[in-house]
Amino acid sequence: MTASSCSKTNNYFGTAYWHPEHQQVVIAHQGADPTNLGRNLRDVVGLVVKHHVPQMSSASTFAHKVVEVLQEVNYMRGISFQLFFTRYFLGGWLAQLTTFTTEYLKREEKFFLRSIDDNDCYHPHTVVFDSPGCKDMSEMRDTFDVRLAGRSIDLEHLDITTYLSAPNLINTCKSHIGTDHRIFNDLSDMGWQQKLTPIYNLGTHDMSKIVKVFDPTTGQVTKMSKVN
Repeated sequence: MTASSCSKTNNYFGTAYWHPEHQQVVIAHQGADPTNLGRNLRDVVGLVVKHHVPQMSSASTFAHKVVEVLQEVNYMRGISFQLFFTRYFLGGWLAQLTTFTTEYLKREEKFFLRSIDDNDCYHPHTVVFDSPGCKDMSEMRDTFDVRLAGRSIDLEHLDITTYLSAPNLINTCKSHIGTDHRIFNDLSDMGWQQKLTPIYNLGTHDMSKIVKVFDPTTGQVTKMSKVN
């Protein structure tokens, strides 16, 4: 199942994958788009100054539509699904945001309202890589209508695991929530001169390097430390 927007100011794309053996559904939001520098800039500006960007609503809407299907299947056939969010960089930021909206909000027409009924929401598990950080999400709550009294919102209880490569300007942009792990990717192809330039940030943020830190057989990280 996929969702996309062709708007020049949005250009959102997301995909939901179903694993029939384990009854797991994984939603991945597209991050930076190398063909759309304007959108990338809007996303970064939105992240830094905590302004609403269209991808936030699109990602949240897609996630809720998937949840509606999972809840319907559960009601009709008694099958329960585990829901996961994942992605890298800006897509990871959207994954963390939709963890919040899926856990605490419900969708009514074009608006998101705070849910006071656990049955309206879904508990997702989220694993992201080199996200810019989402702790300031608490200051973006005004983007959604969360004025209803009742169910408390605690960002620290969100099930989010973040893998962060060696500190760089990207993954230290904002503070993180959940469980963070520092991973150490191979920078042996970088000389000391490059490590003293902005190239260092691109090298540590390179997803192809991050993937190599994980054992393909076990899925475990070969070298990491727990950050918080």
